[in-house]
Amino acid sequence: MEKELSFLYSSFLSKISSLPYNKEIKEALEFAEKAHKGQKRKNGVPYIIHPIRVAYRILNHGIKDKEIIVSALLHDVVEDTPITLEEIEEQFGKEVKEIVDALSKRKGETKKEYIERVKLNEKAKFIKAYDSFDNLMDLEGLKGKLSNEWIEKNKEYWKKIVLDFGNEKLKEELSSYLKKQ
Repeated sequence: MEKELSFLYSSFLSKISSLPYNKEIKEALEFAEKAHKGQKRKNGVPYIIHPIRVAYRILNHGIKDKEIIVSALLHDVVEDTPITLEEIEEQFGKEVKEIVDALSKRKGETKKEYIERVKLNEKAKFIKAYDSFDNLMDLEGLKGKLSNEWIEKNKEYWKKIVLDFGNEKLKEELSSYLKKQ
């Protein structure tokens, strides 16, 4: 797993190296790494792999918007760590804070309420599609660890988000992925 993370990390850094705002993206990456330190995904891999994969896939699809890439790296920081929206705004600005806020599910909020709130921010919708696709990709590694009912329910939920919010490239990637299932 360490080898996969190292390869992903170096590939991501290579991808952003030519961007004029790569310093800000590196700062977001370091911030997310520190915030998610020691956390694991449900499949046991280091959590930081997820936001890096989300941001990397967005970049691979030709999206170079600084706030989208930075927010993709930070999208789970407020929801899953003690980091606050105020800290996000202080470090990365108001727009990134608003995107991360839209992507952070609140206590007591239903999935429907959450998605309705995400829909209000175009950049958050875009990131949520990529986030959901990455979550779908992880489901195979969860078979036997979580109930089939949970897996199927979330598969349908994430698939719908990709189809509703995703761009054509991501929808094509989803279609290709589902054909292999």
